[in-house]
Order: sequence, then structure tokens, then C-alpha cells
Amino acid sequence: MNLNLKRNMSSFVLVLSIILLSFNTTYAVSSTALDTRTINFSGNIRNVSYVTIDLNDSEISVESVSANNQISTSDSLENIANQVKNEDKEVLAAINGTFFSAYNNNPLPWGTIQKNGQVIHIGNTGSVIGFTDTNEVKLENLYISITGSINEYGTWYAWNINHPMDNPNAITIFTPEFGEETHEHSFNSIVIKEGKVNNITSGKAPIPSDGYVIVTGIESFKDKFEVGDAVDYEFNFSEIEYKNGNSISGKDLSSVWKDVTTAVGAGPTLIKDGIITADGKSEGFFEDKILTNRAQRSFIGVTKENKLIIGVVSSVSIKELAEIAKELELYQAMNLDGGASSGLMYKDKIVHKPGRLLSNAIVITKQINQPPN
Repeated sequence: MNLNLKRNMSSFVLVLSIILLSFNTTYAVSSTALDTRTINFSGNIRNVSYVTIDLNDSEISVESVSANNQISTSDSLENIANQVKNEDKEVLAAINGTFFSAYNNNPLPWGTIQKNGQVIHIGNTGSVIGFTDTNEVKLENLYISITGSINEYGTWYAWNINHPMDNPNAITIFTPEFGEETHEHSFNSIVIKEGKVNNITSGKAPIPSDGYVIVTGIESFKDKFEVGDAVDYEFNFSEIEYKNGNSISGKDLSSVWKDVTTAVGAGPTLIKDGIITADGKSEGFFEDKILTNRAQRSFIGVTKENKLIIGVVSSVSIKELAEIAKELELYQAMNLDGGASSGLMYKDKIVHKPGRLLSNAIVITKQINQPPN
């Protein structure tokens, strides 16, 4: 072969290798992207703002974050997201989370929230999206119940966690995620510290940083406990079944949900296993604003390639939102809180500003590679 031809061929191969290497490097470091896309559906058209996050990147995590790290407070989306930012972790994106009480100056969440492996609020309506430590995504109509033990053999149960109730028959657990003390009430407070009953009193009680408080108006329930008793509780995961307008426990999902560390509930489900569902009534929703009305809506979902997509769309129904999610090639997808709560953040930029302060958010973070010492 001619010497010049050999040199030219060698140069060509070198340039081609550099180009291919640069493409691969760009793909590897580009785990997140912001897009605005015009999508047609059922004879209509909408602009969709969304962020795509590659969950195959092991340095990326999905976190559920409460405003001020406390149930029943509110803050801006930006402030909520930045709570988890530190020198080792950056915020890639954030979106509003589950439904909450937005109009009574007591912004309690209504959906399920799981944080760092611990359930800190239960919804038992609609659907729940969950994430494992390895970024495996689950989407289920999840029913969570609470059962407890006393001295390893006595049993008890609770209705919810970190959600005050006026019903004297309610049994509710309050953990440090609720705050330093329970809400004002006239019921019984059973204070558990380091796994043992520390005090049994009436009315508002401090919540130990290493424990929790059980609140109930049922005297016979209170009489189950004595100071010094060893007390524990656990969560049970199953599929929701709806009967006569009430949600009850169905098929056991403990094996499905056991590795989930982060979860947020809202709904209804938009797409399940690649098929459009968008059936609010079957998930316990009965209000027109969920079932039929058009509104500003937020959504979250994942593709078959494990790319997470979060976004906001104006003036669509749940069924129309499901069509949009399908156009975005989502394999699992769920509706989030919407209306004035809809908000989207990409890195340090507010893409869509919520019209109100929020109770909670879903925040996507990434570990920052620290230089070696």
C-alpha cells in the first residue's frame, strides 16, 4: 500500500475514534435534559415542559422532601429542593409532589410519603410511585396498614402516621418528621422513647427525637400500655381494593415494595405497563376536578429504558395527560398534584413557578465526584 495512503488511513481512523469517543463521553455525562415539546393528542395540541433524567446513572437519586423537613409546613419549590443540596450533592431537578391542604393554613399532605425507607405519611387513595436505592421504579395502587407489638406479644394498630384527626376513635402515630411536639388535642398521648413507653399523658406531648407518640381517644387502647413496656410497629403493604367507596387491603405487595426507599402517592395512574389507564373512579377519586375537568397538571413517569420524566402541562384532563405521557414513551406514569401547585425546576432554574407554597416535592439529586486527596 502507498505510504501516503497508509498515513491518510491512519489519520482517518484516529479522527473517527476521537469523534466516537467524544459522542460516548457526552452521552455518559448527560444524565439530565430539559425540553419543551409540542404534542398533538385527540385533535388538540399542548406545549409540554419536561425534564428527562437517566436513572441508569448510579450517582442519581430520587428523594421525597417535605418543606422545612417537617410535615404540615410549606415553602417554595426552590427552597424545598435546596434543602438537600450540599458540597457532595447537587440538585438536578424537582417537581411538586402529593396533594395537600392548601387553603386552611395547615398544609397537611394527603398522599403517601416514604423517605429514607421510612413511611412518614399514608394516603391509601390513588397510586404511589416508588424508587429503590438502585433506581428501580415501582408504580402501584398501594394500601399501607400499621400493626404494632407490646412486649413482643401484645398487638395494636394505627390508622395513620403524622396526620392529626378530630375523631376520638382514631389512632395516630407522630414521629419527629411531624415536629417537636404533637398537635393540640384532648386525647391520650402514649410517648415511646428508645423503643419503650416513657410516659402516658393527656393532650399535646413532646415527640422524642429517638421515638414517637401514639395519640388516641380510646381509653381501652390506652390501657394496653404501661410505662416501661417494649413497643414497636411495622408497615404492611398491599394492593388497594375499593368497596362501597372505601379502600381496603387486597393482594399482598410486601415482596414488591420491600426495597423501596422513596415514594410519593397521588394519582390516578396514567399508564401502567405501557397501557393507558387514567381511571380515577377505580382509584377512589370522585371529584370532577380529577375525573373530567381540564386543569394545569404535573406528572411523573419512567420509560422502558429507565429514563425518568417529570413535567407540567396546562389545561388538560387526566385522560389527555395520559395521552401526552404515552407520546413521551412512558411505560409507567402517574398524575401528581396540580393546579396552582404545579411547579417544575431544572438545576437552578424555575421552569414553571407554582402559584402557591408547597407542602412537599420530589427532588432528583446527583452525587458530586470529589477530587482525591
